[in-house]
Amino acid sequence: MTSRAVNRAVRTLILLSLLMLAGCSRNWIVYRGPGGAGRTDTSIQPPLGVKWKLLLQEKDHRRESFNPPAVFGSSLYFGSADGNLYALDINTGYMEWVFRTAGPINSVPTADREGVYIGSSDGYVYSLDRETGELRWSFQTASAVNSTVVLSGGMVYAISDADALYCLDGKTGSLLWSLPNPIWLRNSFQIHEGTVYFSPGPPEFPHTLAVYDTLSRSYTWHVDTQIDIYNWYSFPAIRGDRLYYAASGVVGGEWEFRFSCLDRNTGEPLWQRQDLAYLDPRLDGEEAFRESTEQLDYLAPALYKNRVFFAAGDMKLRVYHEKTGELLWEKYFDRPLSGAPLVGGSRLFLGLEEREEWGLPGQIVCLSAENGRELWRMDIEGSLLSAPVISGRWLIFGTDRNLFYVLEEVF
Repeated sequence: MTSRAVNRAVRTLILLSLLMLAGCSRNWIVYRGPGGAGRTDTSIQPPLGVKWKLLLQEKDHRRESFNPPAVFGSSLYFGSADGNLYALDINTGYMEWVFRTAGPINSVPTADREGVYIGSSDGYVYSLDRETGELRWSFQTASAVNSTVVLSGGMVYAISDADALYCLDGKTGSLLWSLPNPIWLRNSFQIHEGTVYFSPGPPEFPHTLAVYDTLSRSYTWHVDTQIDIYNWYSFPAIRGDRLYYAASGVVGGEWEFRFSCLDRNTGEPLWQRQDLAYLDPRLDGEEAFRESTEQLDYLAPALYKNRVFFAAGDMKLRVYHEKTGELLWEKYFDRPLSGAPLVGGSRLFLGLEEREEWGLPGQIVCLSAENGRELWRMDIEGSLLSAPVISGRWLIFGTDRNLFYVLEEVF
């Protein structure tokens, strides 16, 4: 085989192994799902009821971030601001084990048959035995690890704040190679067919988000953010040869958004759309933007058929045509959206913020992904933080009141 053919075969094996694990109706181990698309074929049918919920800390101590869990088999794994990684039985809520780190965990875990992998703000990447929670290995970086941790081809990838992207041996934790990251904080990324989207840019262009081929060990293209007016760039979603992401920032007192579709092979823009935040006059746009950016999946798109969904942290859901960028429909709400959207089957799930001063509880809402028709909603304690996760018959999420929820189908 030629080297090009070998590379193609390796990429295919990596993709098949990810799809086998992530495609299981009970497993959710790839952040935002395969391709970062924010969807699963598993359809969950409202109405939903509370199977169990867990209070992690006192309710009056609001948290700003609560990133989604990983689910493998009958166990779910999530990191907490108290520095603990929790393993819970998804059927009962029973605590299987707890692993304590020396700092808050803002990273998103992943798992395979043997281990659970997580980063901590204490600067370490950890591999734990999935059954017992015992430490298998740890790797010390030079800064906090506050992002996605990704498994690909037997290797573990993690980015530490303003430090580096690290590629580690999944069995031993030994360093295989690294890339400098002098600029980016909380850099959420994915690996698709052996390529990193988005990695920190090359040393000569540090103010960029790049696409990096892990097999040829080379950058292929980058997005130059230094010339941009925005300072937040979302986790990307990939379908075919297209990459979708959004950017946001406060410019001249206005909260602005740009929604983009790029050719994922070249970085060429295929379409871009801009919009201003839609907010109640009682809300401060700059403060709302800051609160939104505490979430790693803020602005992350969700893909369904020919639609791209964006929940931008304001009071409007936007839906664009995946190929043309045409606005297909939009839906307005009486309070800001919370968390990124998730599509399960043909249903779209998202959160609505709790607004005590307006007499509005936090809610989780289910819409038709076809036309936005509301199908169901449920009051929850606090505002949903980050997108929910679907595993089998269950919908899983956390709120800013330190509550961890597992909902299940009622019928």
